[in-house]
Amino acid sequence: EKLGAIGNCLGKPTTEEKVMDAWEPSMFNQAHDLMAGVMTDHVYEDTIRGYNFSTRQGKELVEERLDYLTSQVDTSGEGIPLVVFNSLGWMRDDVVETVVGFKKGGIADIQVVDQANKVVPVEILEAERFKDGGLKNVKIIFIAREIPALGQAVYRVIPLSSASAVNAGQENSDGIMENEFYRAKIDLATGALTSLSVKSNNWEVLDKAGNVVVHQYDGGDLWELYGNLKSGSVNMTRKQPVPLENVDQFSTEFRGEKGKVHQGPVYSEYRLAPHRYCADGALSTSVRLYAGLRRIDIHTKILNSEKFVRYQVLFPTTIKNGQIVHEIPFGSIERPNGIEFPAQNWADYSDGEKGLALLNRGLPGNLTSDSTMMLSLMRSARIASYGYSYYGGYEKGVSSDTGLLLGIELEFDYALVPHTGDWRQGEVYRHGLEFNNPLLCRKSGIHTGKLPKVWGILEVSKPNVVVTALKQVKDGSTILRLYEASGKATAGVTIKSKAKISSANEANLIEDTGSVLKVAADTIRFDLGPYEIKTFKLRLRS
Repeated sequence: EKLGAIGNCLGKPTTEEKVMDAWEPSMFNQAHDLMAGVMTDHVYEDTIRGYNFSTRQGKELVEERLDYLTSQVDTSGEGIPLVVFNSLGWMRDDVVETVVGFKKGGIADIQVVDQANKVVPVEILEAERFKDGGLKNVKIIFIAREIPALGQAVYRVIPLSSASAVNAGQENSDGIMENEFYRAKIDLATGALTSLSVKSNNWEVLDKAGNVVVHQYDGGDLWELYGNLKSGSVNMTRKQPVPLENVDQFSTEFRGEKGKVHQGPVYSEYRLAPHRYCADGALSTSVRLYAGLRRIDIHTKILNSEKFVRYQVLFPTTIKNGQIVHEIPFGSIERPNGIEFPAQNWADYSDGEKGLALLNRGLPGNLTSDSTMMLSLMRSARIASYGYSYYGGYEKGVSSDTGLLLGIELEFDYALVPHTGDWRQGEVYRHGLEFNNPLLCRKSGIHTGKLPKVWGILEVSKPNVVVTALKQVKDGSTILRLYEASGKATAGVTIKSKAKISSANEANLIEDTGSVLKVAADTIRFDLGPYEIKTFKLRLRS
């Protein structure tokens, strides 16, 4: 939607029928019974087909619209242009991974340069080579800096005839990883974080080993942890203590082949190869720090081989008597100790002076119990307390056994952001959205264009104002939706548009036109209450 709205401003009329086609099955799948987990296999198979359609349609629209945006950007200069797009409403630094190819051999290495022709660190993650040893196709990684809000910046890949020592990394077997902000120590045989220290104040974040996956028996229904539905109500206030070693099974009990730590100019990373974890299952994990970024990315894979089990990942903190805060749609809320609730993109635990944010990507089950932050990864469960419960369904021949997730390797992405102050000072809401909205990168031909090499369509004056939507509507106007993310009233917010604003109106959440807004120098000004959502209808000229 954002790419379509920007394309419309650049002169390519946008119709949203295909977007609505993608939204429809996704929204249909928000029905109560589907979300609660009381359906059976054939229903969920259809549900997954609907999600797959929405995903495919969405990806096709992103590719098509990003191609058009790229065609409008001035990419002139040496080498292969890469147009990096930021879909969020603030300027940001973040990681870029992409693939570039070369038509002939003789290329020994590459450089990446930014818009000012300054060389930026880059590393090659994977390489396919010609017979002469020259690079053919390479997967690269670099950190893009100061990418404008809802806009793009051009980087260029320069082929080199000789290897560059600048891009070289090294490996160590002492388990130490670090960047400007943190120093971490890894147990090389289990992937557990045995130490995480914040350099600015020498704060040790972890009380015990973190990134530890715990395996517990869980005989509950699809909709109820550890038990079955009783008296027609789901127990949403069940206290969950911290799992106990020697009672539950911790991933630290299962040691694999020792890995090594890669330390390079762009990132540091530890990878634990897949190894046995409980019964015939398997576990692997990787932990990555980036140069200049405050986020620690973790990627874990679990192959489950057991019925009726639950997997959580633990991060025991040194914070005592802290405040537990979870993100909810268009806001955040304080949660009680020891009770699991859904958190949208992040959970935070802080004593006001320091805190730890646990970011998730599609893993909403979060709780903090007695200073230990926990994230639910998966459950092996089926219908157990109704109908033909022995078969896992409501009648003979109907099953819910796909919920057992047997023999399926699942992948989980989550991240840590230690910070000073509380979640507001740490701007955790920004970190959560950045983790869930990676920068987009498109390889381009060399051409001139109506857009400069660095450009964004909007400038938002306050850091706690989050843009959630920019989209076209049938009457030709552009909807801009935003909210206040820190829970504090904010006066004098301004949004400046790089596209000419002919008129502006407030609107409600179903986008009915409301009061007229004053426009000055393509800028609108307004106040926001705590967590207030505002919707504006803008008339933008190409």
